[in-house]
Amino acid sequence: MKKGAEKHDNVHVFSRNVYSQDRDGVLNEFTENAQLFNKRKNSVYLYHEIISITRSKQLSVEKQQEALFHIVHEYIDHRAKNNLVYGYIRHSAAILGINFLIDAAHTINNNTVPFFHI
Repeated sequence: MKKGAEKHDNVHVFSRNVYSQDRDGVLNEFTENAQLFNKRKNSVYLYHEIISITRSKQLSVEKQQEALFHIVHEYIDHRAKNNLVYGYIRHSAAILGINFLIDAAHTINNNTVPFFHI
């Protein structure tokens, strides 16, 4: 499986810049990182994003997961390279997707890093 992709408790997870492997550790990292954010009214601390692909009958699940992880890697490299990112694969009959959280607290020179839209 690709770098950043692992399996925990039989769930495929994707992470970037997160060092904990259990739920409480991951939550703690996001919470601590949010403390770096300048407090203001209606602040955003996390972004919830989903990337999904339509399931194929011509490709194995493993090949589809590999393709999805490649897409996610490319997206995160442009959207949130230095942010905390953590998510998991969701399966359904029609789609294969990754739900993930991106912290909004990463700053460079006290400026919030801009989004990358594809």
